[in-house]
Amino acid sequence: TTKAMKKSILPAIGIGYLYIIFGNIVSNFLAQILSGAFDIPQGEAINQQVIIAALRSDGVILMMIAAVLIGPIVEELIFRKAIFGLITKDSVALIVSSAIFGAIHLIGETSIESAIVNGIPYFIMGFVFGYIYLKNDRNIWIPIIVHVLSNLISIIGILIFY
Repeated sequence: TTKAMKKSILPAIGIGYLYIIFGNIVSNFLAQILSGAFDIPQGEAINQQVIIAALRSDGVILMMIAAVLIGPIVEELIFRKAIFGLITKDSVALIVSSAIFGAIHLIGETSIESAIVNGIPYFIMGFVFGYIYLKNDRNIWIPIIVHVLSNLISIIGILIFY
């Protein structure tokens, strides 16, 4: 029934978002370590800078739609549904989808070192979304909703604090 589905989906979304928070803590810690190891300042990824600039422009509404709805839906369908459908071994699919998810967000990086440092959060977020997908019996709606929620909260934070 719909009521039973809502009961099971809402806790899954809440737990999924807690995984995102944990992933952010871990990724910030690892990025700091790698930043020190490569002796490069930890900065914002080019992808993040582009999003912030777009949110400050006349295209703010389009960026919000792209970042909060279109991006998460398309990314989850490609990086979770499609890749996990193509690769039968879950652990391999999880690593491959996380690596590609991370790499696609690093297109504009200017050096390998900055791509590695700035890629850690994206790789870990890809891993977390994949983990959420697997933990919820491959129900694609859970990582989509968690991804939408995560991006929405990030966009709101950027609009308020930048």
